[in-house]
Amino acid sequence: MTWRWSNVPIPASGAYAHSRNPMYVGWSAAVVGAALARRDAWLLVGWVLASRVVHDEVLDEEVRLAARFGTEYATYRRRVPRYLTRIAHSARS
Repeated sequence: MTWRWSNVPIPASGAYAHSRNPMYVGWSAAVVGAALARRDAWLLVGWVLASRVVHDEVLDEEVRLAARFGTEYATYRRRVPRYLTRIAHSARS
């Protein structure tokens, strides 16, 4: 069976209405929270290093999504931040 990306819409509701990468935001919050709770500097160092790798992959994925979805993805990118929601924007809505 061939996977047909053209049939898959860009997720734009729920968590994806506030962040294009909610899984990475949640993962970061969990790791930083655990590091602070345990007072573990090495966990924070590991998080910084892993976050850099994840960020590079996110940038690569954005190029692929832009090529696949064109203007639909460009509109989504303008409307939804890469990681964290724009608090000032959300407060005005």
